[in-house]
Amino acid sequence: MRKLSIKWKVLIPLFLGLLLMSLAFVQISYIEFRKYTITDCVNYAKGLCGLIADEIDPERIDEYIEKGHACPEYDGIKTKLYKLRDAYPDIVFLYVYQIREDGCHAVFDLDVEGEPGSEPGDVLPFDQSYEQYIPNLLAGNEVPALVSNDTYGYLLTIYTPIRDSSGQCKCYIGVDYSMDLLTDYVTEIVKKILAIFAIVVIVIAIVNVAVTNRRIVKPFNRLENEAYRDTLTGLLNRTAYFRYAQ
Repeated sequence: MRKLSIKWKVLIPLFLGLLLMSLAFVQISYIEFRKYTITDCVNYAKGLCGLIADEIDPERIDEYIEKGHACPEYDGIKTKLYKLRDAYPDIVFLYVYQIREDGCHAVFDLDVEGEPGSEPGDVLPFDQSYEQYIPNLLAGNEVPALVSNDTYGYLLTIYTPIRDSSGQCKCYIGVDYSMDLLTDYVTEIVKKILAIFAIVVIVIAIVNVAVTNRRIVKPFNRLENEAYRDTLTGLLNRTAYFRYAQ
């Protein structure tokens, strides 16, 4: 039991340290990679919004809302928006809204599987998650990307203003990524990183067990055995002495 105790007194703190280090590594990796993925999606969305803005004439936004499909350019622009959205498979919703006091006025709203988009001029209520940004939206200001879980699911939403020649915001391009898909993607990447890290940890543990046995346990056992032999020899010598003395 003493031979086992000296071994495990050395190895148990080592294993606990490796376990805590692994847990911390997984947590930090997940948080940082998730943050990186969201930043990457925001950058892609901004690039996509730039392409969309090139297709839409900001001076004719009110005409698009009032006439809709009757406007000669409308359907052609919408077809191009579908092609741009399809190039980004992680995007769930793509739309163009004009923000007014009474809500979001649809300019373009693309259909998704099982859910048709709003028609031009339809007024949609503000999502609760964006209530704090409504004053900025009404003023035509930039708003930060937002992760929300409300009416349309777990989404990462990016709003980008479209401005006319005078710099006035005429509407916003909205891009919604599925956070479920992004979370699954991050989880898969972290699992692969964890598998590599686990192999490294196992190798470190095996090496430390071998080194502990060679440098600590075996020398200690040898000293203990020598001490035991010396003690036994001493007892035998004393026993023989007393017998001889009698």
